[in-house]
Amino acid sequence: MQTLIAENPAVLLERRLRVPQGPALRMTLHEVSWIHYVIPAERLAGKIPEDRFEIFRTGDSAWLSVVTFRNVLFPGFSYRQTNLRTYVLDRNTGEPAVWFFGFLTDTPLTPLYRKLGRSPHCPARFHAEGFGYRFESEAGNAEAAIHDTGQVPGCLPGFSDAEAMNLILLHPVRGYFRDTAGGTGRLSIWHPKIVATAGEIRTARFEPLEREGLLSVEEAAHPAGVFLSPRVPFLLLP
Repeated sequence: MQTLIAENPAVLLERRLRVPQGPALRMTLHEVSWIHYVIPAERLAGKIPEDRFEIFRTGDSAWLSVVTFRNVLFPGFSYRQTNLRTYVLDRNTGEPAVWFFGFLTDTPLTPLYRKLGRSPHCPARFHAEGFGYRFESEAGNAEAAIHDTGQVPGCLPGFSDAEAMNLILLHPVRGYFRDTAGGTGRLSIWHPKIVATAGEIRTARFEPLEREGLLSVEEAAHPAGVFLSPRVPFLLLP
């Protein structure tokens, strides 16, 4: 049984898909992969501020995702990034959100992100082909060989229905993280409804998650689900 969401997931998802008005940084994400894992919820103890956020659970388990993409800021300039995240409910609003453990980025902008946004960006050197990739970083190395089945993904185990799964795993609009000053940072985003295909993992390993005690070598090779999308328009909001 999943954590109770205060509002009907289908209604909340519909509202999140409305295009926001006002200023925004526009970009396009390419070769986007979401690799989802189910882990014991107790592994997250002490890793998120639970006075502010409730861990989203299905049964006694939490969800952990590795989201990787090529970010095209403008023609001729792009970089690879991997986000490490789990899923929470904001105790102040009751809304689902994500908690980021880190951002691995292959761009000269990484120091700027850390300085201006105090965000936990870590430089990484990526090697990628299609949806597959590997990177080296001070936080640890990683690799993922991914096959696109071309099939429509099913509802992953533990979710009440596809709307609830899409709301939590694919359509968060707010994310939080431990900033470099020790506080809680925030970002807000928007993208249209994700049209994804199901992927299969051939090989995968994520040392940054191993070092945090969140995911073992054996678990990395057996995700609960893999979603893929070749292109996602994306807005970063103030």
